[in-house]
Amino acid sequence: MGTAHLINAARDALTTRYTREHAVHTLTITTPHDPASHTLTYDSENVTVRHDDGTHATIDLTHTEFAEDLDAHAEDRMARSGSLGPLTLRLS
Repeated sequence: MGTAHLINAARDALTTRYTREHAVHTLTITTPHDPASHTLTYDSENVTVRHDDGTHATIDLTHTEFAEDLDAHAEDRMARSGSLGPLTLRLS
């Protein structure tokens, strides 16, 4: 799963889930441990948003195409490198 695809999916998810007067500049997704599978995974429930004015918010993007693509990206990354660090996507 390429980063460009993730960015487009994130933009689509934001238009339907998150309306705000300031544009979103970046998304940061952390990698908590999933106790059920004993692996690292991206947390689409607690995505940190940084707006163009410098303010931050935490939003839930679960049950979106972005969350599904994020899971696929995590699996690909774990298979290639064996590790999964936080992910920051620059949207603007």
